[in-house]
Order: sequence, then structure tokens, then C-alpha cells
Amino acid sequence: MRNSAGRFELNNTVMEFVQDTMPNEIGVLIRNGENTWLTWLDSKDISLSVDSFTSNSSDEKTSLSLVQSRYYLFNLILGLIERNEILQLDHVPTNIFADTGIIWSNADSQIADSTYVELGEIIPILNKYSKTDDPIYVLNSFTDRAKYTGRYGAGTTQRGRGDNALTDSTSVEEGLNKIRGIDYFSDFTYRFYVGGLKWLWSAYESKIKPSLYIEEDEFINLKFLNSNLINYYIHTKRIGSISNSGRYVDYSHMLPILFGIKKALEEQEKIDRLHIVAQDYDLNLLTSFKILHDVRVVTPYQAKRYSKWVASLSDEDKSYYQQLLLINDLENVIRKPKVYAVVSKPVLLDNEERRDRKTSRYAIFTIREASSNAGSIFDDTQGKYVYFTYGESELDYWHCTELKTFSSKESFDNF
Repeated sequence: MRNSAGRFELNNTVMEFVQDTMPNEIGVLIRNGENTWLTWLDSKDISLSVDSFTSNSSDEKTSLSLVQSRYYLFNLILGLIERNEILQLDHVPTNIFADTGIIWSNADSQIADSTYVELGEIIPILNKYSKTDDPIYVLNSFTDRAKYTGRYGAGTTQRGRGDNALTDSTSVEEGLNKIRGIDYFSDFTYRFYVGGLKWLWSAYESKIKPSLYIEEDEFINLKFLNSNLINYYIHTKRIGSISNSGRYVDYSHMLPILFGIKKALEEQEKIDRLHIVAQDYDLNLLTSFKILHDVRVVTPYQAKRYSKWVASLSDEDKSYYQQLLLINDLENVIRKPKVYAVVSKPVLLDNEERRDRKTSRYAIFTIREASSNAGSIFDDTQGKYVYFTYGESELDYWHCTELKTFSSKESFDNF
């Protein structure tokens, strides 16, 4: 690469050709004995800077285009070695990284780091314990569509809540979003919902913004991540096994997503920092505090709690939390969501219909949202059937129904 700000003495035909036709472009020069090959790369696909070479590489600023360019060049070299045409070895390489005939730059060994577990181990834990209003990054855009049983039949959708195809033509865009709600069911499963935008036939945005069901491998919960950690995974490529919408993806697929997550986190970190005293601020310390105390948003109150927590730490603990090593034990330190549901003791099913059939059996019930099909329960104290505000739902694995849940013990007791 020739620096346009300087001049170099060129005394051979090849370099004079370069100066005249391809100045400031990225080229690949391959030499095998006396044979030399020279080619040029598309400047739209490859973007390097002066700091990308020799001793200046430590000053190089990381960007999406730079990492993609390095990955492109790396794959090009791998292809040349594996094809064994222009570059010949005395054997066919089976493992190019362990092959003694191939010497790599020591830059690769400098970023070989195992400080943190692979990203693929963290994501399922973060997502599994998501709570309402948690910030998330949606990995792919998607739109819900309705299916109708007939011309005048009711419509059903795959991602919507309830009937009447409310989420038909509702879209969720890739990028920053949040968990809008969580449904719990009698088969002990749960579903996460994210807010979408509904578009009408007139192409104007609807005022209705329904919630759409989202799979656990379609988003990444950002609550306990920070930009330092994402930088680590960008540089080390330690993403591990990550599933995106039902398929496992590699580093090149995740790279643009990681940069999008990093940008979103940096914006939130700027806001968080405004509330914290300068002498106490440390990004990794703050993230450790969030994990231990289940803090999603830094408010003035939480900022005071954070400062008191930092002041109480020993030097050893402070060093540990500043390295964010807590993330390696996330499953054991993260606070699990508390969900309460009204569940009965085993009761004898006794109503008029069963009396007529002379059948009865024991079952366990929970309370579900009221509907037109809500039944009644026989109250022995009153000697009559009582209709409740919420309908009864028998715990049945094969016929699961949505449960009425409570986020706190207080609201549960009040009910």
C-alpha cells in the first residue's frame, strides 16, 4: 500500500505500474520461489488504514469494516493454502493451525484469550431469566401473518396473543427492543413477547402496537452486558455455539450483530454514567453491581447504592469485580424471576354433571384469566356454585392454558 502523502523511489516496472494504475489500493503479493503473483482487491470490500501495518497495529481503531476486511484476507490465505496450487507444501495440510509448515503472525496468539466463557454459554442464561421491560437486541426482523378458516372464519396467527388475528401484518424490526410481557402456562412453560408495529393497507402506521411472541434464540438480553465485554468477543471471536432462529451461526454472521449491540450498549452507558460520581465509576464494576442486585436502569437512587457498595468492597473483591469475572458464574449469581400463581390443593371434582354420571376424581386447579368459558366451583361453606372473577384451570400437561400470575408476594396475598 502506498501512502498518498509521501513519495517513494520506484525503479522497477511492477511498482511503476502500481503507481500509475492502482494507487492507494489493497493488493496481495504472493511469492513462491522465483514465481510471483500480484492481484488487487475491491476497495468496496477491503478497508485497511495506515495503522493496520507493522508497529502501528497496536494503535488501530476497531471497526466493523476493519474486522470484516481482516476476516476476508484471512479466508483468502486459507484458500490459497488449501488449494495447494500457487503455494505448495510437501504435504496436504489437515490442520492449518497446528501445521509446523505454516507460520502465522504472532498477532493471533496475542488475542488468544480465555478470560471469559464463550458468548454462546452466556446468552441462554440471560434470555431464560428475562423479565418484563428488559432491554433486548432482536436478531432478525419478522412479520406475523394470519390464517383464516374461511371467508368469514376467525383468523389465527403464530405469534399473537388471543384470537381475531390482532397481530396480522405486525412487524418487529431487528435491533434494540424490550420484553413487553411474559405468559406462564399450566404445563410450566412460558413465552416472551416483544412489541411490534402494525401496518394497515394504506401503508400508514397503526395506532395499535400489539405484542408478538418471540423465541428464546431470536433475541439477546442486554441487561447484564456491557461494551467492554462485547469488544472482548469481537476481538477474540470466542462466540461458541449460538443459535439464531433455529440454526447455528458462525462468527462472520454474528459480527454485524455484535457491533449493533455494542452501539446500543454504549448509548445506555453514557446515560448511566451521568448519575454516578466520577471517582466511583468503573464500567465493569457497575455491571457486576447490576448483576448482583438485579438492577436494570441506573437511577439516582441506584447510583447511591452503587457508590455505597463500591466503598464497602475489599481490594481483593474490587479487583475481582473490575475484571467482570462474575460473568463466568452467571447461572449461580443471577437473580431468578419470582412468579406466583394461585394453585389449589388436590380437590375432589364434584359438580352436577359428574353427579349425574356418578363419576368423580381428584385434580389440582390454578387461576387463569377470565373468559366466556369460565366455570364455577362448588363452595361447601355456602352450599352453592360460585363464579369467580378468574376462571379455574385444571393443571393438565396436554391441554395447557395461560395462568393468572403475580409478580410479588404482596399482590398475590391481596388477591
